[in-house]
This record gives sequence, structure tokens and C-alpha cells, in this order.
Amino acid sequence: MPINVADKLSSLANNEVYLLLVDGSIKLSDKHQSLSTDDRLVLKENKNEIVGFFETMGLKSSAQLGHLSFQQKRLWLINNIESGSSNYNNVGVYKLVGNLDRKILEQAFRCIIERHSILRTCYFEENGIPYQYVKNLDGQSVVEFVDLSDKNSTGGTGSKGSAVEDGNKYALNRATYAFDLTRCLPIKIDLLALGRNEHLLIIVMHHIASDGWSSEILVKEINCLYNTLLVGESPSLEVLPLQYLDYAQWQQVGSGHLESPVRSGNDKSSDVDDDELLNYWLERLKGAPHLHELQLDYTRPAQRSYISGRYDLGISPALTAKIKSFALVHGASPFIVLYSAFSILLSRYSGQRDIVVGTPVANRERPELAGLIGFFANTLVLRSDLSSAPNFGDFLTVNTPALLNDFDHQSVPFEQLVDAVNPDRSLSYNPLIQICFALRNDSDVQLALGGINECEPVELDTGGQFDLTLNLVEEKNELSLSWEYSRDIFKASTVVQMARNFELLLSSLLLSPNENVFKVEMLSEQDRHQLLVERNDTTVDYPRDKCIHELFE
Repeated sequence: MPINVADKLSSLANNEVYLLLVDGSIKLSDKHQSLSTDDRLVLKENKNEIVGFFETMGLKSSAQLGHLSFQQKRLWLINNIESGSSNYNNVGVYKLVGNLDRKILEQAFRCIIERHSILRTCYFEENGIPYQYVKNLDGQSVVEFVDLSDKNSTGGTGSKGSAVEDGNKYALNRATYAFDLTRCLPIKIDLLALGRNEHLLIIVMHHIASDGWSSEILVKEINCLYNTLLVGESPSLEVLPLQYLDYAQWQQVGSGHLESPVRSGNDKSSDVDDDELLNYWLERLKGAPHLHELQLDYTRPAQRSYISGRYDLGISPALTAKIKSFALVHGASPFIVLYSAFSILLSRYSGQRDIVVGTPVANRERPELAGLIGFFANTLVLRSDLSSAPNFGDFLTVNTPALLNDFDHQSVPFEQLVDAVNPDRSLSYNPLIQICFALRNDSDVQLALGGINECEPVELDTGGQFDLTLNLVEEKNELSLSWEYSRDIFKASTVVQMARNFELLLSSLLLSPNENVFKVEMLSEQDRHQLLVERNDTTVDYPRDKCIHELFE
């Protein structure tokens, strides 16, 4: 009987049964001798179709094929709807000054792409089901070299800054590169020569194959490989215990059915089955609003553009110290203190007492995943109840255990939760959460290549995924706040005012933790004067020699 070859091979792989193509013939690898008689018969009857599938896809083993993870499925769907959108690109740009060995850089990146199979993975659908398969890199170059240095030479037509300007334009254009996930590698690397010993390195990875943690892994491994190869030594990176396909396979099978290679004693949810984890979140989010009610400056478009703005505001070392001290006294963490204050701000701006905010987590508690490039990051849906109009101290007392419990149940993929809750879907906003809060420590992972005097990261505005995101980064005992907002619906002035109100609200909450959170001050004297005096100054002159009805004639 005819079969869906991709589905059959993926199903067999769940039981560690693999097919191999050797000299045009199919060989069987059945580690646990679990292949049934019926399956053997099906494989035999469809041998020609299976061989044709292997040859068409360029596969040598069915171990190169599998289903997508929950995280990947959502991006695959969005990619199809938005026709190869660039809105989910992870971009890293570095200005390199010094003596760069291009051949060694190519070799280093090639080693990484060979090492992490997710960077050689393409995607396809069969009967409406998406699959991923690992390609062979073969002899293709992985770093594209572009020489702009002639614009800086005496014989060139441009000025000294022409190459730099063109390089920046190139980087912005490359950041919006639309990956064809069906046939292209999900990583694009460009090296631009701007002048003698001056280059621009551009690394773009699609989010379906990477996340923020992955970017740090890439930088660490480039440092190690390039610097080792530069001195003529053999690289010595630790062997990866598994690949991303193994993780996706574990998600498909479920923890209740497989002794997963990615389970460990450090995973707090390892003794909880998947249904129990999902039920926790369904109960936690029962009755929660699916869309925030912040007042918008512009009507929400039918489809978001992902164009974002940003406003940065630092918090003084003195206030940072107060936050840490307050958290310690109240048995909370700085994250919980800041998140709770942010929830109060959102409540006071929107009038909602039930506040839902997303926060990203690395989702790599298992040590086997720590060194893998891939899309593991998860989004937790945090919920705060302000209906009782509590004081800040009581609010923290309630919020702290609830949030800790949420983090203990973080392994449920956000995409699976969305499917289970099944909120209304729209192309104009994210399901369940449209506001994000993220606190992270400043990363000490920096690009450092031998012979390069300067490896300076170049920031690019690549758009945002949410209506509003508050990123907090701790640097040298000082918190910096970065407010990222959708320009589709918010004015810059609105977000600037919100940021200033948050800083004042935070100070007031720490100073008066026993006061009703809706009565704590968050307006400056200037704001108060504007609201109470300037906006109420509605006096206008009118003809005093006429009756009221005559003014309307």
C-alpha cells in the first residue's frame, strides 16, 4: 500500500529505527529490534518510493529527517503566511580592524556548520505536515566575500567614508534577507572588505534554527576555532551529545513514552508528565485576557509591519542598589520586583487589573542542550492579579511564589500552550501576549580574533515582535532600560512618557511599600501641571454681545 514516506521514516525514527541508502539499496538499522512484521512488509512494498525519496532529498540516512519542534512549527507557519519574511532573523554585525585571515575564517565557520546540523537543515511539507532534513554541506563556500576597499583607495572614485557607508547599507539590506527555508542554509555569512585591514562581518541566522543563546555559542566557537587554526593547531571543541533533531524528536514522542536523551536530574519538571504540565498552564491562564487594553496612538493595522522604535533610559546605581536591597528584604529577586512594578504600570495605564506579560527563557536547563545551536528559547506567560488593589509589599508576597511556580513549569512550549488555549488569531498581534518583559545580565561573550585589534559590534534596528518590550540589562551595578515599541500603534512621545513614569513609580513603590499601588505617585510635578492645569485651560474668547443661540446660527 502507498505511504507518506516522510511520515513513515519519522515515525520509525521515534523508535530508533533508521533506513540507510547504500549504493542504491536500502539498509535497515534497528537498534532495539522493534520493527514489526507489518512495517517490514510496508517498507519492502514501497522500496522504490523510499529510494527515490532519499535520492531526491539528497539523504544518506533517515536519521537526517524528522518532524519540527513546537517552536519551529509556529515559525514555519508564519514564514509561509508572510512569504519568506525577514522578521525572524537573528543578526550580528562586527567591525574588524586588524590582520584577518579570510581562509581561516571560512574554515572556522565551515567547522561550525558541519558541527551543528541545524545550520545545514532545510524544510518541506508533505500532505500538510512540515518536516526538516539535514543537508550535506559538500564543497560550497559558507562565507561570501565582498570587496568594497577600492572606494577607499586613492584610485577609487569614492571618499574615505564611501566604503563604510556602503558597508552599513549592505548590512541593513542583509539583515532583511528573506531565507528560502526549503533549499537554503538558515545561516548567511558575509565578509565585507572596507579597506586595508578593515572588514565588516555580517552573520544572519533564521530564528527557526537559532536563538539568543545560539548567537553566544556561535561567537564562542568562532573564537576558539579561528584562534586555534591561526596558530596551526587542531581545534578541540567538546563533542556534542546530540543534535537539534534529537530534541525535536523528543518533543514529538513525549516524555511519557521515551527515555529521552535530553532528560536530566537538573530538570525540575522531569518527574512531571506532559499532560500535568500543560494542565498547570491551562488552569493558570483560565479567564485571562488575550489582548491588552493600553490606549493606542494609532489604529492597529490589519497586518503588523514589525517596524519598531526604541527609547533607552538608565537607572542610577543608587536606585539599582535600592531595588536589590528591597528584593532581599522581601524574599524576592530583582526580576520579580521589577516585573511586579512593570505590571502595576501597565495596570494604571490600561485600567486592567488582570495583567498578562510574556518573558523569554533560555529553556536549556538540561546540560546536554547547553552547547547546541538551535531554537530552544521559550516564552512564559506571566499573570498578575491586581483586583484587590494591594500594597506593593503584599503584591510581592503573592507574586513571588506564583512566579517561581511558573518558572518550574517552563518546559511547556509556548506554541503548544497557544494551541491548547486556542485564542482568536490575528496577523496584527501575537496570540496570548503582546507585551514582553526581559531581564538579562550583560553578556561577557565578545568576538575576539587573533590579530584583530578591534572587534566592535555594530547595532542595527531589525524590528520588534511585540507591541511593547521592556528590556533591562545590568551593567556594572547599573540597570539600563530599553523600551522597544511598535511604531504601528505607538508614538515615540507616548513611550518616553511611560518610561519616565515607570522610573518614578518604581522609586515610589520602594519608598512606600505599604501604600495602595494605585495611589503611589508616578507623575512628576511637570506631568501633574500639564494634566491638571494646561489640559484644563479650556477658556476661549467669544462675542459677549450675542446670545448663546446666535453663536450657532
